[in-house]
Amino acid sequence: MQLPTWYALYEIRDFSQYLFDLTAYSERGKTMPVRVVDKTTWSVEGGAAARFEYDIRCDLEGPYGLEIRSDHVFINPALLLLFSPNSREWPVHLNFAGAPAE
Repeated sequence: MQLPTWYALYEIRDFSQYLFDLTAYSERGKTMPVRVVDKTTWSVEGGAAARFEYDIRCDLEGPYGLEIRSDHVFINPALLLLFSPNSREWPVHLNFAGAPAE
């Protein structure tokens, strides 16, 4: 899995510094070991993961940040979403747990 490093401002940004507690799960829901490959890349050991969970720092103000506040949400997908370089065409399911209904 990777976080993007290229950004709309044509500069390399370190989004991985805001990612915490990356966990991979098998089809049966068991945790799988995750190994850091480099600053923005992680590898799952022992097979392919069916699901990933992770935390992202969400108090980054500014036009290219990531904010979740009581009165608004601003999401920069490049800062928030991991992707698999080997399966870019595969469908993706994104779930925001705990988001207000309104």
